[in-house]
Amino acid sequence: MKPCKGFTLLEMVIAIAIFAVIATVSYASLGQFLDTYEYLTQRGEKTKGLQQTFAMLAQDFHYSADRSVRDGYGDREPAMVAGTQTFAETGELVRLTVSGPDLQVPTASRLTRVAWRLDQGRLYRVTWAVLDRAQDSRSYSRLILEGVAGLEFKFLTVDGNKQVQSAYEWTGNEGRPGAVEALLTLSNSRQYRWLLEVGNG
Repeated sequence: MKPCKGFTLLEMVIAIAIFAVIATVSYASLGQFLDTYEYLTQRGEKTKGLQQTFAMLAQDFHYSADRSVRDGYGDREPAMVAGTQTFAETGELVRLTVSGPDLQVPTASRLTRVAWRLDQGRLYRVTWAVLDRAQDSRSYSRLILEGVAGLEFKFLTVDGNKQVQSAYEWTGNEGRPGAVEALLTLSNSRQYRWLLEVGNG
């Protein structure tokens, strides 16, 4: 019987070198895969956030109701108002009354006062539990999107000559706009422009 031959030193060196090359390539490929996965995950989350923002804005304006409210001091507040100096100081971009389903009475609708507010790059949707508020009425803020540089609304109407008119401020004295154009600017300077239908309320 012939004795078994072991690996020579040269063969072991070559095998180790080949293994090292394979390990290096595999590690680089794994790192590239993880980087790609992280990028796609972050991009997917951003896309999801943008889709959610558009869907909620579209829903609020589509189901907006022609119902004015009283603020915490008893003063009348129009059903839809935006772009005024008072709101600019608080970071609020628009306030409107929104009609939605009543969870307690499925066949009925419930009116809710809603505001959209931008604070340090974060876009919030604010709601109040009551329409006609007192000074101690609580509001509830929900974070919708981060990394926002600006959100601008342009209110569109059609005049008697069937010409489209636009305004960046809406006091509520003009009735109701036919549509609203929203321009969302992200912190990376990317912009998204949406045309939002306004319901008959």
